[in-house]
Amino acid sequence: MSEFFPRYNIALMPTDAILRQKITSVSQDLYLKDQYGYVLGDNGHGEIGLPHITLCQFRAPDDKAAISFFNALEIERNIIHPIMREFEIRHGTEEHVGAVWLAYKVALTEDLALLQKQIVARLDNERWVRYTDPANYAPHVTIARLKQEPIVRPSSNAIPLDVSFATRPVLGRSTENGVLLHPLLTEPQ
Repeated sequence: MSEFFPRYNIALMPTDAILRQKITSVSQDLYLKDQYGYVLGDNGHGEIGLPHITLCQFRAPDDKAAISFFNALEIERNIIHPIMREFEIRHGTEEHVGAVWLAYKVALTEDLALLQKQIVARLDNERWVRYTDPANYAPHVTIARLKQEPIVRPSSNAIPLDVSFATRPVLGRSTENGVLLHPLLTEPQ
């Protein structure tokens, strides 16, 4: 039954508005026209995708239950300062065969892996459907999904790479493709 619940995402969002805008601009400027169900910024259908690093996508009965779950987590403000690495292209598997995901890799630090595992363990206790597996966790910032390899790639200086940046934990509604829409909460309260 829980596979029919709304989809949510607990993620880390960059706190720097300029960095968020740069990431969104890469997505919009290069991939809006060719996007296949995932683009940052305005997708042309009334949804605004936000740049983020997913910790775990899951389904909960409703916003109230998801917010209650998020508030019970012990996530401190700005404890994770991730580092974006290089641009990568990932080919879809399973239900996403035929899709190509474009993203910036994020270094998987011990702190980031531990935080992700803790959230997954708590979700498993709730017995809610989740979509992020700690065994395969590869943090990244998705910028678009396409039907084929991109003709154009972002320039090497489009986004500051190999430097840490501040983030804050957020809980938001998510599309079926994993696009984080408006946050319901930023930081547990």
